[in-house]
Amino acid sequence: MKTLTEFETLEAALAGRSIARFGDGEYKLAVGSHAKSQRADPNLAKRLRTILANPDQGALVCVPAPNAKSPKYALWKSYDRPPYSDLIKPGATYGSAFITRPDSAPWIDTPAYWDRLSALWRGREIVLVRGSTKSFTGPELKADGCDVEEIVAPRQHAFAECDGLFRRLRHEKRRVLLALGATATVLAYYLAQEGVHAIDGGHGAMFMRREGRFDRESFPA
Repeated sequence: MKTLTEFETLEAALAGRSIARFGDGEYKLAVGSHAKSQRADPNLAKRLRTILANPDQGALVCVPAPNAKSPKYALWKSYDRPPYSDLIKPGATYGSAFITRPDSAPWIDTPAYWDRLSALWRGREIVLVRGSTKSFTGPELKADGCDVEEIVAPRQHAFAECDGLFRRLRHEKRRVLLALGATATVLAYYLAQEGVHAIDGGHGAMFMRREGRFDRESFPA
């Protein structure tokens, strides 16, 4: 497996690739366990496994590749083994799940990086699908010059609404920004196959609000 850097992953998104991200919650759900904000669901597990096994069909599938320079190296290294590693397609290229996670990749916590990330929505027409105020919000995006339609979904167990959201968004011409846990991962992947540019941004806004608080000097890229 090859994993792109956070910078390469972001540039791919800016060039038009959709982003479907996996974290510890998505990995747990993929093997049939519960996650913090989503109960286990066999259909969700199947979709997540399919996404990991087919990373070259639309969205750029992003995984938390262990990096010894990361303060969370031990956590992510624990997922670099069966049964989780069995879900990865050998020889495939994945993006970095840390494009909005300076807690795991503190070297991205710079004004230049956050400004580059903001270019994904700045001055654009956006559909925002979120389940928590920790994520991006309509007023924040409007402050960046966005014309934003905000869809608020359940904060927990949102997968129950995944198919309905997919039908609502599948013909969308605007960029779609998702902050909805594992449901965002699924939506980004399958919307990409419909030609929708969908970005699974997770709690990126929460970290942007805390810009400069991560000790990037101790963990150079």
